[in-house]
Amino acid sequence: MLALSCVLCQGENWVTVDQERFYLNGSEYHYIGTNYWYGVNMGAPLSGDRDRVRKELDQLISLGVTNLRIMAGGQGPDDREKRIVPSIEPEPMEFNEDVWLGFDFLLNEMRNRGMKAIVPINNYWEWSGGFGQYVEWHGGDFEDPLSFYEMIDVQEHFRAFTEYLLNRENTLNGVLYKEDSTIMAWQLSNEPRIENCTLYQEWISSTVDFIKDIAPHHLVSLGNEGTITNCAREGNEVESLDYVTFHCWAQNWGWFDPKDPSSLDSALVHVREYLDKNVEIANDLHKPAVLEEFGISRDDASYSPDALTTLRDKYYRFVFEYVVDHVKNRSSNIVATNFWAYGGMGRPVSEGGLWRPGDDFIGDPPHEPQGWYSVYDKDSTLSIVKSYNNLLRHITHGISNKMISRSE
Repeated sequence: MLALSCVLCQGENWVTVDQERFYLNGSEYHYIGTNYWYGVNMGAPLSGDRDRVRKELDQLISLGVTNLRIMAGGQGPDDREKRIVPSIEPEPMEFNEDVWLGFDFLLNEMRNRGMKAIVPINNYWEWSGGFGQYVEWHGGDFEDPLSFYEMIDVQEHFRAFTEYLLNRENTLNGVLYKEDSTIMAWQLSNEPRIENCTLYQEWISSTVDFIKDIAPHHLVSLGNEGTITNCAREGNEVESLDYVTFHCWAQNWGWFDPKDPSSLDSALVHVREYLDKNVEIANDLHKPAVLEEFGISRDDASYSPDALTTLRDKYYRFVFEYVVDHVKNRSSNIVATNFWAYGGMGRPVSEGGLWRPGDDFIGDPPHEPQGWYSVYDKDSTLSIVKSYNNLLRHITHGISNKMISRSE
């Protein structure tokens, strides 16, 4: 009764947090979503492909996928390799309006379909410019992204970009981004890293406050990888963060070798331990938790879209089962997950090679082998996504009915 009425008083369509759960329109909000980081660029009228965006969003809706983690453009210059181009900010506080129009388009199309977005504002990694580009623009070394936290000019620039982003008015519907309930949460960065936990907490706290002063209805999360990195617990301990995030990369971290299919079983033991460890932090902090990145390659480490996904499908089932089981049994605070990543109708031009301007955007960022982790619109994996989304929706519906019965 308390949770239901608390959510309703905050208005419809906003995702809120109460009693260690997400709520949307009076019901608990759980999801199996995806990462669709390239959506902003694909929505650009001149450099993108809006027809593809519409079709891919419809594909995702048919799978029950309504939550997308998208990148807020990126930083230039646009002649860098391993970089999203065109960037939304080719030079400091000089913007590419075509990409901003792509952002408007993506949010409006998601809004029309009742979808929700999680938006990382920055990136620790080079593929969207991110920390290193901010540092370089202000006289530092691109190869030293950790300077990002300490350089005053960098922090002023980052806040100026963030303020511009939050105050952007969507040209298609007139809604300010800071007032758009399509956006579930702003995220401070994709996979931020640091060594000084005290400095980390200070930066997180002040940045969250800055965002919430401008966009008080939106949730804010960190976007970190979890306990595989330093200061993971300390970062999520910042009280003003609304929920805990973590990522799981069994193959990248050496637990799984796609050339040795038998290694998957032992990898799943490590994965379960890792999930348990990070969920325990969320439980201790009394916050919801989201596993917002996970994936493995196609069979035999192939980069070909035609290769089988037998092992990947088994892995996805394992992770989805973990999340759905915990939601059903109320056994922890994990409430949702986003797989990495939807490649949709795109296909790699150079299988296993680097992305080049003009190539299809797929799920693999420009700095990674193309075709590595992408889930395409024809993959068998999608039937598993759909099946578990249906199961999760059924469980959530049952939870909502119990809440209504108690309130009457």
